[in-house]
Amino acid sequence: MSLVARLRGDGGRCVVLGHRGARGILPENTLAGLDHLDAIGVVAAEIDLAVTADGVPVVVHDPVLDPDKTRGADGVWLCAGLRVIDLTAAEVARLDVGGLRPGSGASRSFPNQRAVLGARVPTLRTLCAWAAARPGFVLTLEVKSDPTAPDLTPPPADMVAQVLTEVRAAGIAARVILQSFDWRVLVAARGAGVVLSGLSHVAKTVWPGSPWLAGHDGGPDDLPAGLAGMGAQVWCPFWQDLTPARLARARRLGLLVHVWTVNDAGNIAAMAAMGVDGIITDYPGRAVDVLAEMGLETAPRVSGGS
Repeated sequence: MSLVARLRGDGGRCVVLGHRGARGILPENTLAGLDHLDAIGVVAAEIDLAVTADGVPVVVHDPVLDPDKTRGADGVWLCAGLRVIDLTAAEVARLDVGGLRPGSGASRSFPNQRAVLGARVPTLRTLCAWAAARPGFVLTLEVKSDPTAPDLTPPPADMVAQVLTEVRAAGIAARVILQSFDWRVLVAARGAGVVLSGLSHVAKTVWPGSPWLAGHDGGPDDLPAGLAGMGAQVWCPFWQDLTPARLARARRLGLLVHVWTVNDAGNIAAMAAMGVDGIITDYPGRAVDVLAEMGLETAPRVSGGS
């Protein structure tokens, strides 16, 4: 069974994807967060990738490391952001990303996030090994490419090649979704043997001539058609941008629809009731409980493959 078939909702299923692992509960993009997903039975995650100066994909959301989430090897909070592309993999590995700076905006946004002091930034290779040991686990890998800041990352084609090398070596390509706001990533990965997903945010990435959409020049209602034309199989809009009409259009084009980032129980229920295929959330346990109360399955269909 293909990954797209495994993830399709068909009215009785809405897959829960842990956002950055389980950001509301544990430090984002860490093995601790992934282990939490494993422990509560959530078998899909949305994880972010940047690339170091020596070409190593690492699991981190911000191409410029956030000083409110990052400490040096000495345990002192960073004074300013460091660019991942300026650091070697060894230098990144020495950073501590196991907590939030007290009093920061991040700590106020996630007051219940438990610190895991000493948590490190995993490499994509480490992440792939973690997933390979858990047959059936689905990884959505967001490539953090920014067409408005090309100095922060390698070119999209280079990033795609670096990511695919690790995914294929681990033997998990059949259960990987490659995702980006920068649709040039999708163009570069077309035909590479992984499911492709286009992120969108109407207020931030969608306007006439937007560099984020790889030449697609339609409006918000035309995003599904643009993605289908690029060979994508998944549309991942900001949840407040999704309407029943846009969802129906994506459905007609054969696209799965995963929405981000939905944390409030009422909004989780509303998105599921609208009929989305998947919900990306910082609180995966909460989402599982809400959807279970609605009688929905929350994991992909069982597959005998890797």
